[in-house]
Amino acid sequence: MREIHARIDEIQKLLQAQMSAELARSAQRSSYTLLGVLLMGGVVAGLAVAAYFVIAWELRERRQLAARVEQQANHDPLTELFNRRFFEQWLGYSLAQARRDGTQLGLLFLDLDGFKAVNDRYGHKAGDELLVEIARRFRQTVRESDVLARLGGDEFALLAPNAKDGHELAHLAQRLLHALSDPNRPALSDRQLGASIGIAFFPEDATDLQGLIAAADAAMYAAKRAGKNRIAFYATAIAAAA
Repeated sequence: MREIHARIDEIQKLLQAQMSAELARSAQRSSYTLLGVLLMGGVVAGLAVAAYFVIAWELRERRQLAARVEQQANHDPLTELFNRRFFEQWLGYSLAQARRDGTQLGLLFLDLDGFKAVNDRYGHKAGDELLVEIARRFRQTVRESDVLARLGGDEFALLAPNAKDGHELAHLAQRLLHALSDPNRPALSDRQLGASIGIAFFPEDATDLQGLIAAADAAMYAAKRAGKNRIAFYATAIAAAA
């Protein structure tokens, strides 16, 4: 009996080593994460028996769940652009980096002109479909380094890191306006939509998060007061108001 138990111990060690190695290889191949292994050994009809009960969860499912949670937390559910919370958080990080690197940063606030009339005439479903189309166009228009967000309603924002000068941001803003009125893409042509865009610079116009947001917002409202569907820089708007 002592000999049989010794053989069981030996078999268990061999099987455990082999099984552990195989599970490790399997985990690498299939993205499994091993949560626990229960080893049981016994003797049945004079034969050594080792049974392994493996409890494993798929890491793939965990990652997919985490991705869904992150998507919901950081993105606007309608347009799938970044939401206000994430955008302001990222803007804070970008400001800190711009301070360290001694670089400029541009912030664009965009408010659609004529969108309320579309909602009133065609209904909220048509308005939502329009916002999805506008977000798609904006996404195709901006550069890879830009960060685009929907702040809520018909308001959007764009963070342009390492902005060189006003000409660069004015060109980018003009491209966004063109995306709304492009005759080659007639889906919006009968909606008479435009946009008022305000532009603010770090560190020229503001040196902190709330100050830069307020500057871009003030510039955007200056564009609306000037006749809508146009661009306004914060520094120019302040000078004109003085």
